[in-house]
Amino acid sequence: MAVQDRPQNAFLVGRVAARFIIVDGPAGTSAAFSPAEIGRLRAINQRALSILSLLAAAQPTRVPLIWGSHTTAINVEAPLLPFNPNPTQADPKEPREQPWRDEALVALVGQTGVAGLRALHAASVGGADHCVIVFWTNYECSWHAYSVDAHAKAVMCAPMFAPSRPGGSLSVAPRLVAHEIGHLFGAPDEYRGSACKVLGSGGGGFGRLDFPNFNCEVINPNSVPCLMSHNDELICDASSLRVGRQPANWRSGRLRDPGSLLMSRVLALTDSAETRDAVIAALDAAGTVGLCAWASASCPPKASTPAAWRSCPALYRQSTTPPVVRSVMSAY
Repeated sequence: MAVQDRPQNAFLVGRVAARFIIVDGPAGTSAAFSPAEIGRLRAINQRALSILSLLAAAQPTRVPLIWGSHTTAINVEAPLLPFNPNPTQADPKEPREQPWRDEALVALVGQTGVAGLRALHAASVGGADHCVIVFWTNYECSWHAYSVDAHAKAVMCAPMFAPSRPGGSLSVAPRLVAHEIGHLFGAPDEYRGSACKVLGSGGGGFGRLDFPNFNCEVINPNSVPCLMSHNDELICDASSLRVGRQPANWRSGRLRDPGSLLMSRVLALTDSAETRDAVIAALDAAGTVGLCAWASASCPPKASTPAAWRSCPALYRQSTTPPVVRSVMSAY
């Protein structure tokens, strides 16, 4: 689950520093980890990075993905938090995170809150291109796994990885850690229960490449298995593009500048005419985005039907408020 904000990291390529913080509560309490549990969390973290590395290797880019990881176990004395009997994704995260997180941040970087998270990021990135922070805690949280893009931070709540609780089991935790790291590079959820959308709240796409959420189960009846959907150890083309991974053999376009995506043949990423129809209908229903087709001899300037869209070799979006072309010109 991602708490939407601006993405801190641009592209899941190059050198990425992964800083794992295991927050160990007061000894003898339920918030404390045993040495064996800390060892298992370390293994989970490394398995998560391996999953992302394998997915990256399956879709090679011009710049490879290289991880550098560091794990710190930090002791805190924050009071225990009451049991959370009915957690939901919509519950506020800060009230149950701030007590143990801020104490850990003071021990690590001498600051609290957003300033502390920024200081931890600065202390952790080193010579890497990007950095992510993942907290593990045995305190009761609002949800079992969530992330905040703006802080490049994810939180994993160990007590909720148990039968009858949202996480189910720690056996699925490596995929969830990988899923949350995907959020930190701009990839949105794709599963139906997240109420995913094809476009962001501002009418644009997701991630640094500004790519639509074509694999969202809400709008795509032929959604494919993907890490950002049901935590499968697979990554679909759309998710790969949303985390900024442009495959080396992908000819659909390239960036002209950080806010403008050049792409063509976008509809080729969908699997069938029915899927394209559903995606187009969802885009039309979004309201904030007017749909236009690439103006060429074979494609009218404003294709208004799915059939017209399917005949277009490329597309671009034009915002209706204000009417300014935002993105997408044909490939070079």
